[in-house]
Amino acid sequence: MDKTDQKILYKLEENCRYSVSYIARSLRLSKDVVRYRLDKMEKEQFLRGYRTVLDMGKLGYQYYRLLLQNSYLHSEQEKEWITWIKKQPELVWVAGSDGEWNSIITIRVRSLKELQKFMDHLLVNYGRFLYKKEIMSFSQVHMINKKYLAKKPHYEYQLTYDFFSKKVPIDETDEKILAILTKNARIKLTEISSLINLSPESIARRIRNLQKTGVIVGFRLQLDYTKLGLQNFEISLSVRSPDERKKIIAYYLSHPDCYTIMEFLGRYDLQISFLLRNQAEFRYVLGDMRNRFSQDIVELYPIVIFQEFITNPLE
Repeated sequence: MDKTDQKILYKLEENCRYSVSYIARSLRLSKDVVRYRLDKMEKEQFLRGYRTVLDMGKLGYQYYRLLLQNSYLHSEQEKEWITWIKKQPELVWVAGSDGEWNSIITIRVRSLKELQKFMDHLLVNYGRFLYKKEIMSFSQVHMINKKYLAKKPHYEYQLTYDFFSKKVPIDETDEKILAILTKNARIKLTEISSLINLSPESIARRIRNLQKTGVIVGFRLQLDYTKLGLQNFEISLSVRSPDERKKIIAYYLSHPDCYTIMEFLGRYDLQISFLLRNQAEFRYVLGDMRNRFSQDIVELYPIVIFQEFITNPLE
């Protein structure tokens, strides 16, 4: 990725529905150059897709984070486990990690009854392999601009939403539009029109309304950061008071390597995610956190993500 690619991606990260013409005009490039660069990054699988970020609370969903400590699984059992989790429709993000927790799972359901049904299903199939489990409810999510795309990594904006929102009523046509946009946020209005038999003008009006009501939070890029030599590291922590939680959030919003902050109700109050090059950088981040906030933190747990099995985070 050179500087031109970086500029194009940084512009698209603001809103990945920006047209090629608008990007070219903004960056003083030709449309052919922009189109060629995007096609190349897509073919190389660095640019993996275009995401529509939804406030799922406003669509009536609840999100939960499940932490599991498994007993040792031999290779065949591990393959079976991965195959099983990929078939569960409630799971939107699953990762393997090193440390106290072996599996980290994000669950999307409409009710506690659905959550209980999934947990029962999990225990029937894999309860014999579980030593320990912890479940937490999402309360708020802060998705920060991709700082590693900037010339100098810095905070510019965040997409924030919570799971206490009042449900927003939408009709069947809105549901169809959202279903299409979540697969490809960059799809043209004319293409959506041909799929649902509605004029492009009406579709544009509905999308604007979904943004106005906060159902659509934004349109973002989905990039394979591993191709830049980056790895996902996370820190879960519990804090002493709401004021200390706010202080920690404010600091890490501006941290050059932080890209997401999640707030929970449960054992941990926060999970802070970083994109770093290696464990040495992670140790530095941990040391800095301990030095700055040792009086504010009750419990701190570092997480090294070694593989993501399902990656549809909070869409």
